[in-house]
Amino acid sequence: MVKVFIPLSGDPSTLGHRRLYDYAKFAFPDAELYIGLGNNTNKRYLFSFDDRMEMAQRTFDDSSLNIISAPDSDSANVVTYEGMLAGFSRENAFDVIIRGVRGPADVDAEMNIHNVGKKQMMGKQRIKTHDRDVTGPVTVFIPADQDMTDVSSSTGKEIQRAQGSTEGYFTPFVKQRVEAKISSQYFVGVMGVEAAGKSYVSLQAQKLAEKRGIPIHIIDLDYLGHEILEESTEDLYKNVRLELIDVFEEDIRSGEDDEYFIDRKKLGRIVFDNPAKMDILNEIMYEPLMYKYEKEKSGEDKKGLIFVNGALLPEFGLTYLMNHNIVNVTADGGTVTKRLRDKKGYNSDQITRRTKSQFTAAEKYNTVKDRITEEDSGEIWSFDNSEDAEMDKQLNKMLDDIILKMDIYGELRFMGLWNRIGADGTYEDEYNKLIGGYSEPHRKYHIPQHIIDMLNLFAEAKQDVGHLMTNPDATEVAIWYHDYWLKKRSRVNEKISSNIVYKVCTDARLNVDFAEDVKNRVCATRHPDDLDNFDNYDDQVIADIDTAIFGMDEDAFNKYEQQIIQEFAWADKKEFTTIRIEILEKFRKREHIFYTDYIRNKLNKNNVTFEEQARANLDMSLEQLYLNLEEL
Repeated sequence: MVKVFIPLSGDPSTLGHRRLYDYAKFAFPDAELYIGLGNNTNKRYLFSFDDRMEMAQRTFDDSSLNIISAPDSDSANVVTYEGMLAGFSRENAFDVIIRGVRGPADVDAEMNIHNVGKKQMMGKQRIKTHDRDVTGPVTVFIPADQDMTDVSSSTGKEIQRAQGSTEGYFTPFVKQRVEAKISSQYFVGVMGVEAAGKSYVSLQAQKLAEKRGIPIHIIDLDYLGHEILEESTEDLYKNVRLELIDVFEEDIRSGEDDEYFIDRKKLGRIVFDNPAKMDILNEIMYEPLMYKYEKEKSGEDKKGLIFVNGALLPEFGLTYLMNHNIVNVTADGGTVTKRLRDKKGYNSDQITRRTKSQFTAAEKYNTVKDRITEEDSGEIWSFDNSEDAEMDKQLNKMLDDIILKMDIYGELRFMGLWNRIGADGTYEDEYNKLIGGYSEPHRKYHIPQHIIDMLNLFAEAKQDVGHLMTNPDATEVAIWYHDYWLKKRSRVNEKISSNIVYKVCTDARLNVDFAEDVKNRVCATRHPDDLDNFDNYDDQVIADIDTAIFGMDEDAFNKYEQQIIQEFAWADKKEFTTIRIEILEKFRKREHIFYTDYIRNKLNKNNVTFEEQARANLDMSLEQLYLNLEEL
């Protein structure tokens, strides 16, 4: 069977890559198709390899893509390679290499790569064809379609740096990550029928988020539309108003001045009774509204959550702007009617007309759900804003869920933490320093994802046992720094990390008591045998969530084990095995592996308690380690 290979960096994967992949499947329907994510140690990637892998899976719309799965006609293996493509291709006996080209410059560059690769082959891989030998593999160039000639990872990233629109470059799943990585922005749409209370819910969420130190910037698309019709004096918007006056052929002007502003009530009487005219209005307003929106969301001061309010997000097909992450604000019929009558002064006929001109609440919800399914991206958070609804409980849960879903790199939470504790200066430098430290090349497990996993568990712990904690903010700071110093052959990593974070706290003008608390929490992750070594419950919690991986399901634990082995690849195997046995036996010999009842009794995804699963995982690991030691 022919083996076809598509090499790319995937930093990140683009819609151009997906088009290339689809063409490769079409051209070689019976081939073993491989996607190769290059790992050039001299290149600085924006995204980690795990990120690039996940984005490739989503971009190629093929969840079966992974490193070791067997190929079939509907999927591809994703492999990683280092060094020269030619050597990797020869080693794996690929028959065809697919390269996409967007124009003459790409052709020249790819031809050079192709010819260098041929020389690297040294004539050792040959394909017999008729009476001649041809050096393989064969490189096939696939030209980009006209709509893809500008689509590349680098172009998409540059557009995002300018805070432009990357629709047409990335899938929503990838777009969301590019926005977070480059612009520190996290977009959430807020939709609902008229008078459901979108603006009110957004403002209440903003106030709650501010208490946590996390900014929420609210963009109201309805208000931007009002500006276009009634206020904006730029030529684009003046011309839009002139077009509306010409198209509707009725007096919808608010006055006779030079700008020809529009009276929205007059316009509303025309379009709310006529779906066809409403469609015309929406079509004319779309482009200027997008210009307003792009301007409104841009700027260095717009980091954080961006709530985009819009009554007609599904009707306009605008949920892609928020990557289909939507808060769906609802209210019972009686509440909606009362608000329309009492607050907006509508009579029964007006209420009926306006209600018929929009999707129902169910239609809005179902439209977004369909887009989420189609695009494999997004989530809906339902919020009941009826008169008798429990606001505070809903708001806290909604905000917790949004942060858990969207803050995949931890920046929102670090931003909030830094602001909340009153640290001196802005958070960016310290956050970037932390991420850089946790991204050192020798790290495989103690990486940013380990911190995110701990933060997620800590958020749950605060909800469930927060009343037992003395200083949750100090514990959260300690989570960020507990493995910051991780050097080869060092047995004092936690000690040095604790000294570093103490200095960070005092340099940030935080009081000495807070700095001491943080330092003690970091030292708690050395996991002493005696509970007397802990000052308080917070110490026990951070120690437990640090080793919570012991209680995860067997697949997650096995992945962790492999990452630890890779992280200590520099060590002598016998020395590593001996030390690893010593560490794990320390945990296994305890009466309880975890310090707190909370983590002991917590259920993993297989509905097994963490304590029980940890016993099984440690037994399995130690059995293998002792066998390995005998063989060394």
